[in-house]
Amino acid sequence: MIERPWILMTPHLMKLLPLDLRLIRDLTLIGILWLLFGVNPTGAVTATAEGTLTLVTEPTATNIYVDGLLRANITPLILKLAVGKHELDIKKAGKQPESLAVEIRAGQVVSKRVTLVDLPTKQSPVQEINLLKLLNPLRGYLETTAEFIRRRQQLIESLNQSVQQRNSSYQAGIATLEKDSYNAITGTLPVTIEWFDWTQRFNLAEKSTIPILPEAAKLLWKEGLQKAVYLYFELGKNNAIVSKMVLLGNHEEWVIDDLSGYLTSVSSRPLANLMTLWVEKHHALYPNVHFQMLLTDTNQVPTMLANGSSFLGLMEREMTTAETAPFIKKYGYSPIGIRVAMTAVALYVHQSNPVKGLTLAQIDAIFSSTGKCSGLKEITSWGQLEFKTSWQNQFKTWVGLEKSQIETDLDWKKLNIQLIGLPDMELNYNFFQEQALCGGEFKNTLNQSNPDTIEIVDLVGETVNSLGFAKLGETAPNVKSLPLQNPTPHWWSSGWVDPTVDEALAGDYPLTRFIWLYINKPSQQPLPVVMNKFFRLIISEDGQKLATQQDFISLSAEFIQEELEKLK
Repeated sequence: MIERPWILMTPHLMKLLPLDLRLIRDLTLIGILWLLFGVNPTGAVTATAEGTLTLVTEPTATNIYVDGLLRANITPLILKLAVGKHELDIKKAGKQPESLAVEIRAGQVVSKRVTLVDLPTKQSPVQEINLLKLLNPLRGYLETTAEFIRRRQQLIESLNQSVQQRNSSYQAGIATLEKDSYNAITGTLPVTIEWFDWTQRFNLAEKSTIPILPEAAKLLWKEGLQKAVYLYFELGKNNAIVSKMVLLGNHEEWVIDDLSGYLTSVSSRPLANLMTLWVEKHHALYPNVHFQMLLTDTNQVPTMLANGSSFLGLMEREMTTAETAPFIKKYGYSPIGIRVAMTAVALYVHQSNPVKGLTLAQIDAIFSSTGKCSGLKEITSWGQLEFKTSWQNQFKTWVGLEKSQIETDLDWKKLNIQLIGLPDMELNYNFFQEQALCGGEFKNTLNQSNPDTIEIVDLVGETVNSLGFAKLGETAPNVKSLPLQNPTPHWWSSGWVDPTVDEALAGDYPLTRFIWLYINKPSQQPLPVVMNKFFRLIISEDGQKLATQQDFISLSAEFIQEELEKLK
């Protein structure tokens, strides 16, 4: 027969054991029961470290989960909980769930009150009609203009008060946190806003995406991935206009236009000053947006866009097919190239100069010591170029006057060409060298003593036999800019193109180059708000003025509108 374990022997037999063995028996039993069941077999009451949680919810019929376990389905509720941190989840059908973290301390009471709000819902047609009546009411037959304006202002104020009170009848959209799409470069999470149909009357896209910092996301989205979005309005000149967009989270109101986040751009070194001006202006408008600006060589900008180092790239030329290939391979779509500024170089001469214009080959032969573009013989004097005769001299020749009677202030055919140009490190100097000289070397007779375009043009006006190159569009006394021959003219044109901004924008003026901003934007997705705001600044009137400070040419509103179509 197998002997029973001693801890299961009868009390009568236990008395027969020696005292030391019984003591060991008792201590062992106490230890086992304490570990397994938390029971003290001696019958003494052991104090457990506990605290109390009281919870009130609105509505009262809700499911209460503590650390993932359902503990109740109605409140008010009093719970005894172990000391430490606990996660509370309060849920009810049709309501946005809430999540709370509570810390319980021994002998203390923690009280919580939670109000569940309705889940965001689409506007009904009736609600939309009521909203539009508030925003754009009809004028009464007997109502004066002043009375009508006052009534409209009162209606808008009433609507804004309802928004402040979170009246779901005036909800404008639903914001969804894309919690699994953290952007390591910008340090933000995307929030997709789906605007209700009635908001389309206020020029809002059907969907838009805004970045939000993780700290703000935790504050607004403690539980549930969808939140309500509302609009505040003000009275414009003719109609009600949106004054503020807000996102309502857990008892928090977040103004969507108060941008925050991170933005990284890469710029070619020649465009560093231009990008710096834009970044500084953007920071003045949106101080909570942190901007990292990277500088590199022009041919490295596509590489940095492709490897994800930046989502924006500024270049002084268009990308080649070979440069976009790595980007397309990685992302499955092409980067979007937007022309955000323009640079163009004009050739300036004295007002009395009879030369009718220049070809690109002649420009190379005049300025270059290497002749990479033209293959023409070096041109050093004005006599090697074609002159145009003034209409006065044409008339005198036609009526039969002697050649000696024709006005000739100068014998241009004998005058040497005095070259004037920009300093080496200037952006338009590099462009002119690449475009007109095919990267060749300038003659050592080039006068580069003047640091900027205005001084160059002024010097041309003071020097009769000079030929200078500088930014297109400058004017000065006794100075004119020469037409250039378009190497690929339209069949209906003469081939000679006047040096004007319109001809440059049309792509006909040969010494023109656009500044390109490349954007990593997936197809069919809206541009993130932080990125969109920066882009909108660049193409705004203020942004274009900053470009002109760096000797760039601003773009027309019509031209910019065409570029915006690329983002749709």
